[in-house]
Amino acid sequence: MGKQGQHERVELTHWEHGMDGVTERYNMQAIRQIIDDAPASLTVPENLRHHKLEVIYLVIEEPASQRHAKGWPIGAFDRMAGGWQGESLIREPQGEFERRLELE
Repeated sequence: MGKQGQHERVELTHWEHGMDGVTERYNMQAIRQIIDDAPASLTVPENLRHHKLEVIYLVIEEPASQRHAKGWPIGAFDRMAGGWQGESLIREPQGEFERRLELE
């Protein structure tokens, strides 16, 4: 089974907009748990069993196959506003660094 972290109680606010123009606010109590290596099945906490539940799975990391060798998501810079549209940039040699006085 995958490594599982501690449960954390989280309060969420849900706004529901009705067709009649009335907006209702619902406070929901949620349990958040981060699982480092998800197993084939998950155990429902004892105090939540036999209740109507909504379960949402969120992947919080991208598979390594979708990442650049330096760790960035593939295509991340292509999607940025103002992304470079020209030829690939090459950083030319910077020359010698200026020599500064040593701090005492």
